[in-house]
Amino acid sequence: MTDLASLFDKRFFTKGRCWQTFTLAVGVWVLNVVGLYAQSGSIRGVVVDEETGQPLSGVTIRLQKDDGLTLQGIFSDVNGYFAFGSLSADRYFIRLSLVGYESLTEIIDLYAGGLERLSLRMVKTTTEAGNVTVLSRKKYQAGIEAGPGLTTIRPGDLEAIPSTSMSRDLASFLETIPGFVSPADRGGQLYVRGGTPTQNQVLIDGMAIYQPFHMVSGFSVLPEELIAQADVYTGGWGARYGGRLASVVDIGTRHGHKKRFAGAALVDPFLGAVRVEGPLYPGVVSFLASYRHSLLSRLPERWQRPFDFGDEFAKIHAWLTPTSSVSFVGLRAHDVGDLGSLGKQDDRISWRNQGIGGRFLYLPPSFPALLDISLTSTRFDSAFGPEKAPRRFGKVKGFQGGFNFDYLLQHWEARFGMFARINQFDYRIDRKADQENYTIEGGGYFDAAVFLSDRVTVEPGIRMHNFPSQGVNTLEPRFRATWFPKGKEDGRQWHIAVGQYHQQIIGLQDEQDVGEVFTVWAPAIFEVPTAWHFMGGQRHRLAKWLWLQTEVYHKNLSYLTVLAGNDGLQSATGKASGMDVQFRASRSSGGVSVAYSLARVVYYTTNATFYPGHDRRHNLSLAGNWQTGRLRLGAKWQLGSGLPYTPFIGFAATLPIQGDNPGFVNEVAVQRPVFGDPYSQRLPVYSRVDASLEWIVESQWLKFSLMAGGQNLSARNNLFYYDLYADQRVDQFGFFPTLGMKVEVK
Repeated sequence: MTDLASLFDKRFFTKGRCWQTFTLAVGVWVLNVVGLYAQSGSIRGVVVDEETGQPLSGVTIRLQKDDGLTLQGIFSDVNGYFAFGSLSADRYFIRLSLVGYESLTEIIDLYAGGLERLSLRMVKTTTEAGNVTVLSRKKYQAGIEAGPGLTTIRPGDLEAIPSTSMSRDLASFLETIPGFVSPADRGGQLYVRGGTPTQNQVLIDGMAIYQPFHMVSGFSVLPEELIAQADVYTGGWGARYGGRLASVVDIGTRHGHKKRFAGAALVDPFLGAVRVEGPLYPGVVSFLASYRHSLLSRLPERWQRPFDFGDEFAKIHAWLTPTSSVSFVGLRAHDVGDLGSLGKQDDRISWRNQGIGGRFLYLPPSFPALLDISLTSTRFDSAFGPEKAPRRFGKVKGFQGGFNFDYLLQHWEARFGMFARINQFDYRIDRKADQENYTIEGGGYFDAAVFLSDRVTVEPGIRMHNFPSQGVNTLEPRFRATWFPKGKEDGRQWHIAVGQYHQQIIGLQDEQDVGEVFTVWAPAIFEVPTAWHFMGGQRHRLAKWLWLQTEVYHKNLSYLTVLAGNDGLQSATGKASGMDVQFRASRSSGGVSVAYSLARVVYYTTNATFYPGHDRRHNLSLAGNWQTGRLRLGAKWQLGSGLPYTPFIGFAATLPIQGDNPGFVNEVAVQRPVFGDPYSQRLPVYSRVDASLEWIVESQWLKFSLMAGGQNLSARNNLFYYDLYADQRVDQFGFFPTLGMKVEVK
């Protein structure tokens, strides 16, 4: 693929022709769309919950005529928006359905060239049982989760994943997705299909979060109850996303209650948390706020853990019109821990996330598109060593702005946008001189979803990236295709994807770390890292309640920056390939998920060929839950083969040599670590079993929960970190019992 990559990087990007070509193509396309809509009509709108004002994603929306024949069927997006385009003048019936809500039908008389905007409200279905009102739960809908490498997550999915904390979290769900690997009970790292943690892109309402996971495994910076929807791509994503090589997690947060105040409070050994929400202007403006703080360092001495973490989140959302809205979000998160668990300052590690952002969504009355404009600012600070004089630290600040247009025509959907990012870096590794750098990148994208039939969708796309700091312009081709043998709503599918991706910023670690415990962000040292993704798979219903999903993939990696034993920083190429398999069974009383990943990652440098530290060859995740009456039982087992590491041979005493005098000078020798062949040894197998039992009492306005459980029930001594200088092994969490309580006012 080198020749193909060279073609896109050089032939199309001489003397600024890339911007001219892109701008001209977009301009011509917009004029054609405007001309088309001058002759045809469209129906667009937003769907929200009648009670809370919360946008509803995944609503099945059918467009029909008097004869009942469905002309088009679509789903509302994460913001509740939908659109039907290229319609002739006629009477149309719009029928909405969603599990847990009453069906809704609207009749529209559309005239030639008309643009109809709708604001639709759906009412929850309730079932009376004595004096208790039970609200129907939103369940998995196969048709929404469609496409290569994509898993769509909703709050109901997160609730079904076993957890030993009352504060359920997105991180726990990600560990059950094939291709995601959590190497430790602590450290806050996730690997995806041969990628490093810094090659994952996590977006929260458009904000790029540099370190989205807390130091204690199973917790992200965003609790489950704030999430409206998350789209998780393990590869092959479309042209809308860029800047990372391994994965994309795009999270949309929900809005606060528009009509009444609500909240929740919880406590367990891991953390205490409180959430409040309510109207600032009833029916129009709302707020949502969350605060969590760990309690591990405040437990009795026997169960104390030397970690302190927490996060705060706030959001204000306002409907400007029935089809336009604005929101503002703020996020802070912190982590401090002692890696060696001995209270030594040299083992202290800390990091802090901060972010603010604003977003504007608008359906214009006379233009057939959804406009999405966002501005965000984020910062990440990390340090390793004594608080006042860390031997390693990293600081990165980022600012990003962009806009997106989404169009829906009769037989295809089109999206285009432009973006710009600025990053500032300041870092030090092992008391070397501080490094300060800036990077700037910008560009645009265009992609489309072409509906060749009711069962076949192809998604071609192109993304242009400009990296002035490296003097590089790239054109990234993307292509995705999905075949639904029995229609989209059935959910069964076959799919393929191919695409090119670039990442200007990288993560640097120290080779003395056995177990990846600290990473600093920095600009690409050599050329801009590049990846080609090739993947294909299927999802099939084996029974009404049982799904099988498989996917194979291959990635070609170029211009990577790696630490290769005694050779230090090196430029490397690489290959990552594997297969992911998942069985998912779902019944009304519970469900089971079995996910297995077979993977192989290999790097090539000038002097060596090796398997990097995140090459987990085999990874198995088994999760299940079962509910009867007020009791819910959950369990999860993770099993992974050992990760590679570079063996430590010993220390060598070296003397400094002056440049103008090759002889030795009379100074004290410096102790320098000496390593064996890079990543030539492997750690032991990782295994961990968690279980919990929860008792739930729920009414229409109140929910009370008690939970008892345990982490690492087998008390297995999994290796976490090895301190070379102290010759000391540090294990991960042993057996850890939990007992928690949560009260929620709806």
